[in-house]
Formats: sequence, C-alpha cells, structure tokens
Amino acid sequence: MAQTYAATTLPGLEQALLQELKSFKIKRPRLFKGGVEFEATRRGFYQVVFWSRVANRVLLRMDNFRARDRHELYRKTH
Repeated sequence: MAQTYAATTLPGLEQALLQELKSFKIKRPRLFKGGVEFEATRRGFYQVVFWSRVANRVLLRMDNFRARDRHELYRKTH
C-alpha cells in the first residue's frame, strides 16, 4: 500500500532531489519549496532513506488539514 511522504533538502537542491527520486522509480514526485512530495510503498520508502544522497529527511504525511491560528493547529494535532 502506497503512502505519501515528503523528502526535504537544502534550498536550491529540490530539482536534484526530484531527479534522484525519479531514478529510484518513485511514483508521482511533486516539487515543493524545500523538498519533494512522493508516493511510495514501504520498500520505496526504505530505498529513499538508505540510498538518497540529496534528501536530509523523509517524513510520512499523517493527515492534511488547515488551521486558521495556533490554537486551532494545536487542537487538530492533539
């Protein structure tokens, strides 16, 4: 089962990270400021974590929501 991850990198290296993930045959990589979001199975996740030379961190997206202020952010993440 594929999950959504975000690989972060240093500013300016997002394109290099995107190309690296494409070389790993990662599904649907999408650039964002500071990294690349992608979908992968557990095997793909471990491949990126183990072999990536550009990514600083690989994060799992747990949920997606909007918060208008810090109190709402705290309530929704709690």
